[in-house]
Amino acid sequence: MLIEKELMSPGINLVQHQNPEVPGLMFLRGSLNLVLGHLQDRNNPQIPIRAETATVKEIHSVLYRERSDKAGLSDVRPSCEEMLDICRQIMDWSPRTAHPHFVSQIYSRADLYGIGAEVIVAALNNNVHVFQLSPALTVIEKVTVEYLSDVFGFGAVGGAGYAEGAFVPGGSLGNLHALYVALHKFNPALREDGLPVNGKQLVAFCGEGAHYSIEKAAMALGIGRSNMRKVPTDTDGRMRVDLLEAAIIESVAHGETPFCVCATAGTTVLCAFDQLVPISEVVRRYGLWLHVDAAWGGAAAFSPRHEHLLNGLDQADSLTFSAHKMLGAPIQCVAFLVHARHPGLLQRAMSLDAPYLYQNSTGNRNAEPDLSRMTLQCGRRGDALKLWLMREALGDAGLSRRIDDCVAWAEGFRSEIQLRESKGSGFILYKCSFSTVCFWYVPRAMLPVRVMDLEHGTADWNVVDEIPDKVRNEMIESNDCMLVSYGSTTGLPRFFRLGLSSAPGTQAQCSSSIEIILNHIENIAERVFAVR
Repeated sequence: MLIEKELMSPGINLVQHQNPEVPGLMFLRGSLNLVLGHLQDRNNPQIPIRAETATVKEIHSVLYRERSDKAGLSDVRPSCEEMLDICRQIMDWSPRTAHPHFVSQIYSRADLYGIGAEVIVAALNNNVHVFQLSPALTVIEKVTVEYLSDVFGFGAVGGAGYAEGAFVPGGSLGNLHALYVALHKFNPALREDGLPVNGKQLVAFCGEGAHYSIEKAAMALGIGRSNMRKVPTDTDGRMRVDLLEAAIIESVAHGETPFCVCATAGTTVLCAFDQLVPISEVVRRYGLWLHVDAAWGGAAAFSPRHEHLLNGLDQADSLTFSAHKMLGAPIQCVAFLVHARHPGLLQRAMSLDAPYLYQNSTGNRNAEPDLSRMTLQCGRRGDALKLWLMREALGDAGLSRRIDDCVAWAEGFRSEIQLRESKGSGFILYKCSFSTVCFWYVPRAMLPVRVMDLEHGTADWNVVDEIPDKVRNEMIESNDCMLVSYGSTTGLPRFFRLGLSSAPGTQAQCSSSIEIILNHIENIAERVFAVR
């Protein structure tokens, strides 16, 4: 109460105030007001994605201040108001990911309950590595892992037990954990002895559309990027199961040791879902570990309408799921799970004794779980609170509705693009899968062009390839009221890719956004490519 009264006192000298907490609390109050003001406009499609654009040099000139000496003892510090002005400027430079027309990447607006959880986690500053230093957040993480275990079918046969798991800092780190656990399952002696194993090269497999973090994990673990073998995909972007099996057979014939297959549920570009049932059959036939990168497409499990896309996921040994994508938790909120058919494996693979940290007085580690035993980390944030609070507030029905709305929005884009294509406009639909829509826009001067013309190279491939990049750059440079992204696949010109992770509201609002976004792409493309 004393500090609260001091905060309300007019004319206080923040820098020289006798209570050193007062300046920081004044800044905190002001920064929270900035955040609330920023969020107040989140549904307004009329405001630009960014309030201001700036170059690296311009940003640097504002943020960098010369120090008067190395010790900093005589520095003139900015006032609370000046610091808040700098923060306001930082926010003005930053893209509004909550904007209804931010469809640049496969994430967008942060859920408000999740933002509240983020504030609580920061204020508590609990380190979720040992139970005694984060008892509530530890239990919340355990409960949330059990919840996800049920959602993804990772419980033991008959429903007895749950998956082991933990929240990790990003989907890429989840995939790194997966390869490490797969290695440990293959040969527990790797913990002590390291690579190689019996003089044979370890090999893993993924589809050509897999996230690049799979290759990075192979690099980091010493397996080698070239030994993460990429299996060709079919026309829908799914790993070809026949070629996967052929690659495994060939690897064994060359004296190598395959140990893991990394499938994908919702690839980054085309949102393709690998066929998990036949893949799991191949994996079991050769005794390999099956990991599924479900960072994007795992959201389908929350919707009864779309969970069929994940058929066979329960046969996987591990998975990565990012709740900060389609569910809308603030970045980052990622779970890594190991199926309950491998009880205790995750902790055996990760845990080391550290008496200065693990000091459970009961001697019973199961009674008071220390979650850093489940990951490669020591220091850990309470990220699970975000998803836990969101589920409490929205319920399973609310989370399901969020997924269904996004898919319906994507279907709206697909229908409108096909309608415009049928009328002879420059739009050409390529793929629509789950909540991702891929398409080309071809300037009027080049029409008529069809998908087969692009696939067979009979159209002006180079010009079509330039269009998405030039349109996106035009949006960025003109500080436009929308932001889109593009993708590419082997042998085709680049195309617009809308990864839709947050529908803008009612059906009418979604329809309006579809019209605005497509019209804007068309107008910019026609203007930029008017004279060639």
